[in-house]
Amino acid sequence: MSYLISNNRLIVSSNRGKAIRTGLAYSKFVACPIIPVLQTANDFTIRVKFILIGNSLDGVIVSKGGGSENNIQWLLDIEGGNFRIYQGTVNGVGWGSWSYEAAKRFHWYDIIYSRQGNTVKLSIDGAAYINNSYAGTAVAWATPATFGGYSTGTFPLEAIFSQATIWNSSLPISDIINNTTAAQNNLIVDYRFINGNVQDSSPNGFHGDIWNDGLNRATTPQYVGNFNPDSSVVEQRVINIPASNEVVLELNASDYVNGNVLPDSSSYKRNALLIGLLPILSGGYLTFTGNNNQGIKLNDAPYITGKRDFTLLIEFKIANYRSAPRDWCAIIGKGNYQTGDYTILMHITDGTSPQPINFYSNGTVILTVMVNNLAINTNYKLVYTRSGNILSCYLNGILLGSNSSFTTAIPISNTNGNTIGLESLGTNYALEGGFKRAKIYSRALNSTEIAAL
Repeated sequence: MSYLISNNRLIVSSNRGKAIRTGLAYSKFVACPIIPVLQTANDFTIRVKFILIGNSLDGVIVSKGGGSENNIQWLLDIEGGNFRIYQGTVNGVGWGSWSYEAAKRFHWYDIIYSRQGNTVKLSIDGAAYINNSYAGTAVAWATPATFGGYSTGTFPLEAIFSQATIWNSSLPISDIINNTTAAQNNLIVDYRFINGNVQDSSPNGFHGDIWNDGLNRATTPQYVGNFNPDSSVVEQRVINIPASNEVVLELNASDYVNGNVLPDSSSYKRNALLIGLLPILSGGYLTFTGNNNQGIKLNDAPYITGKRDFTLLIEFKIANYRSAPRDWCAIIGKGNYQTGDYTILMHITDGTSPQPINFYSNGTVILTVMVNNLAINTNYKLVYTRSGNILSCYLNGILLGSNSSFTTAIPISNTNGNTIGLESLGTNYALEGGFKRAKIYSRALNSTEIAAL
């Protein structure tokens, strides 16, 4: 299975059999029968290959149990844009939940999820992410295991699945990749999506079904790829991708109407809240006085988590130079710079000496750049991009610096919320000046695109 993104289209091609599309627009998912190894607390390994194609980065990859995380035997999903394993019992007793890597759209994932006793493991594209133990053993649920949604048809994942395979033991990744004798001997289900059915190509014959809302049999499953899994012919299917999908947040001061809400003009509508003393819209800016409890609180700062690629634009101006202890100005962040998930602070003592801008993550300075001739009441467009392990900073279209060794994930542990113009409530680092706009993209823009912002 391969894909190409061109002219806002996702072109999916396959010469290894058909894949199936699940998702919010279709509410279809694959239900496999009550396989003994999945009905009890036995060990298992599950491998799924899929690509996320929709607007939502939330949904069930594979689950066993009821229709929510509080009534589940086990669950692998994407919650809040991040991969998560959830082991639970009725009403959540004996549960364990671990959330690590952020998910990306239009990327073919190869996920291996296993349980051995009370230890669960998760690997993403061959890299180990979770190896943790949990207390208690989940009860058995008399419901099918499902790929792409809960067994109740809720929380579907907008994705294209090309493989779903189950083994009745906890296997090392190397055994699965190399299809060793151990992998062959422990194979329970190996799904191939053929002619409207879910065919188990293993010798066990645990054929599944494609289901719709309320467990009604779907009559028009959405397929991509070859109808003949043994054919060497490559068939292509095209899925249109709205160009606006790459803009995941857009806040403009000019959209402000008196009140505490700043609307998000992207298709995601993640409206922000104005906290503290409400600003005044003047000259295209929302004016901030430097009050320690005044700022813009985001419902989310999508894509500034994990190891996701992103572009962040903040357009603003400062009103005054300041001295200690108010010599730093918070541009955007989540939590304080010592312990927060990420924070961008700008030094603003004068307009003659070079002033540093620091990008912090989890208490560590990831990138420091210097600004010469910092001017008050001047419009600045501050842009950060992450592309793989490279974090770069631009000011008014000019590259100020990069760190090509940013290999760690931006955590998602802080509960203070994402804010613009504040480091966190009550600190001395509030923005004194004006906010004009903020924009977040789901990819790293190139230098030409950044210069055009």
